[in-house]
Amino acid sequence: MEETININQRKKVNPKNNDFTEFIPKESFPSEFFDLYEELFYDLSKFHHKIIVEASLNYIGEPEDPKDKEIDGLNILISDLNYKINSIPDEHPIFKNGKVLSAEGSDDKILYYIQSGKLRRILNDNVIDKIKINNGLDSTFPNSKFFITLSPQAISQFEITKFNISTEDDLLLSTAILNEKPESPTQEVDSEKGGTFNNKIYGGGKK
Repeated sequence: MEETININQRKKVNPKNNDFTEFIPKESFPSEFFDLYEELFYDLSKFHHKIIVEASLNYIGEPEDPKDKEIDGLNILISDLNYKINSIPDEHPIFKNGKVLSAEGSDDKILYYIQSGKLRRILNDNVIDKIKINNGLDSTFPNSKFFITLSPQAISQFEITKFNISTEDDLLLSTAILNEKPESPTQEVDSEKGGTFNNKIYGGGKK
């Protein structure tokens, strides 16, 4: 008697058959790593610990020092205070701000504008009319009565700034910028102590 074999019949896989489970990758969890790391912590050499630390730092970067935030905040506060202080105009004991000085005996008519007790060279005569108006005068007011003529020696007693005036917009330079002191080169701070240089705070402590 002939036997018919159905080749399309699928063989059902028994889910309880664990013969090949060793070839299936086992899912791992971070907690398992840390459990194992804690278990082998003292068995690992310092070299291996260093590898783990360096790999972590390369991935996440250096941890932020809370003291750095405090220092940054203090530096911002100092900058704000310096700006407010510099915004207060200085006054010359004799000549008021907003006036124009003329150097006596100069062939090329050297003129200076007084701002915050300092001198700014006037490079364009067209701004003179605007300066007169700022002083409450008409633009037609005679220059001979408006300019204050001083000897070169007297003018040299003023601080002459680098902020020359070529346009009317240059007259809008803020007093804070004009009074800002140039920063000196940064000095090295003792690693054991905190200190302030250039009106900025630098933290101490070993790193």
